[in-house]
Amino acid sequence: MIARFAAVAALASAILPLTLTEATAFGDCRDTTECYQKVKAPDTYATVARRVVLEPGYARTVHTPAAVVTRVQRLEVQPGHWNTYRRPAQYGSVTKSVMVHPGRVSHSVVPAQYSTVHENVVVRPASVRWERKVDRHGRETMCKVVVPAETRSVARRVQVSPAQTVAHTTPAVYKTVTQPLLIAPARNVNTYTPPVHDYVAHPVVLRQASIQVVNHPPVMGTVHDEVLVKRGGSQWEPVSRRHW
Repeated sequence: MIARFAAVAALASAILPLTLTEATAFGDCRDTTECYQKVKAPDTYATVARRVVLEPGYARTVHTPAAVVTRVQRLEVQPGHWNTYRRPAQYGSVTKSVMVHPGRVSHSVVPAQYSTVHENVVVRPASVRWERKVDRHGRETMCKVVVPAETRSVARRVQVSPAQTVAHTTPAVYKTVTQPLLIAPARNVNTYTPPVHDYVAHPVVLRQASIQVVNHPPVMGTVHDEVLVKRGGSQWEPVSRRHW
């Protein structure tokens, strides 16, 4: 489009120097092969993009507090030390048995022991006999009858145990006697008292406090403006033959 306007402007500059007589003669374009007419050209605008600041930049101060933790540490409150003291002798007692009379053995004779025993003695042994029986009808029967043996009790003395000699032991006589006994002699004893520890809590700084300035850049944007590129004027445009 701009190239077309440039061509038309060049043509107008070539035609404008014509005299009035030549222009009058040129007004009748029926005998010519190409004609132009003078028209008013509008102003030419273009869209121009430009960068603008939407939000201005600013600086912000950030305060970071110190990072502190509590750490528990085991510390020695009282050191260890040695103590020496005198331990006295230790006595005890021992108990033992002492024989007062020795043991002895004596003998005695135990006579034989007898007992009375009763025994059943058969006076007449058992036997069998036949008995004759007649019933009321006059029938006669013979029955076999067992006669039991006849016994009697007879007492007699029997020896239960023979005579014997028995030994009698008289045990020894003892008595309990208590005697003193040295268990441990006197001596020096060294003892060690270990140190005393305790847990103490104290703060520990892991990170120091700091101040940091944070710069925030401005927020930029694009604005499109309509700007005048070329003012309008008069220009020559070719005339179509259908208007002749």
